[in-house]
Amino acid sequence: MKEAVPVGNGCPVTAPWPCQQYSFCLSFAFVCDGEIDCPDGYDENPRLCVAKNRPAVALLEGFIRKYRDWLVPKYLGDGETKFIAYNLAIKEAVYDTE
Repeated sequence: MKEAVPVGNGCPVTAPWPCQQYSFCLSFAFVCDGEIDCPDGYDENPRLCVAKNRPAVALLEGFIRKYRDWLVPKYLGDGETKFIAYNLAIKEAVYDTE
């Protein structure tokens, strides 16, 4: 049986999510599940929960490359693919990428 190896943040693979201000780690199942599990409530932060449900930057990059000709100039401007994908993954709204 494989042993759970800690990830770069000091949390084990089975609970890779660190609470922001405490030495406490959660499984992803407990992040944005409607119940506060971190002592500071960080696991239910509204911005975090929006970001958790967005696709990864790599998936967005592929989508943008495929549909760049009609999608990007009209809705997202003329920025570099990686820049647009990164901003779509982390910004609150599309207009924040401008």
